[in-house]
Amino acid sequence: MAWAAMVGRWTELAAASGSWPMEGDAGRARASVPWLIQLQAVTHALRELATVPPCERPWCRDHARATIESAVERLVGVWGDEAPNEIADIVDEARLAVEASRQAGCREAVWPGPGRFIVPDVELGEPCGTLACMQPGTPVLPGSPVAWWIDRDDLVVPGLTVRDAAHGPSQVYRQLDDAGRVVQDVVAPMEELPPGMPLVVPIDEDGRRVGGWLTPAPAWRAMHERALGDLQGPAVRWSA
Repeated sequence: MAWAAMVGRWTELAAASGSWPMEGDAGRARASVPWLIQLQAVTHALRELATVPPCERPWCRDHARATIESAVERLVGVWGDEAPNEIADIVDEARLAVEASRQAGCREAVWPGPGRFIVPDVELGEPCGTLACMQPGTPVLPGSPVAWWIDRDDLVVPGLTVRDAAHGPSQVYRQLDDAGRVVQDVVAPMEELPPGMPLVVPIDEDGRRVGGWLTPAPAWRAMHERALGDLQGPAVRWSA
């Protein structure tokens, strides 16, 4: 409905603009209408990017960026540095939509419990999209995302629940007391920085391999098992 309303509003504006004067600010507004329609169309299309197959999303973002900058160039040609605030707002909204779309279609693999789960060896394959995953050997508490990914097919790890990431990409922070014992695991959005040891390792970013496992799985598991002791409780969601 929002898309239909937007199209209807801008279609009406386009029809009405045909009768506007050719000179002055009204003439410049008239010349701006096609590019404003284009910007609004891109903004709304980006909000639906999660419905596009993962492998096609990077091209869609690149195309959206090029379309926005082309429209901005045209608008600058019409207005110079005198564009009304309303036009600047439409441009800003389109550019923000591109950045927000970088997380479109984010998916995650979560350990639902009960008890603890040990991350097995994960076949990463060739770099593809964006991927972050806990290191093999990590003991996982219930409710923790073991991995998340964008712009790639689902990662398959037996025993985990794969779902849309309602909160976007998340990090899991393992919080310790002064004696080095685990108090709790905290799940937080990537932009938040609660205290603790981050467990989810960046692997791929925009199709480039950027990380990997740093410690052999047996040694990594043993270290965490000692710190966890008998703790079995679920991870908690971070609240700033």
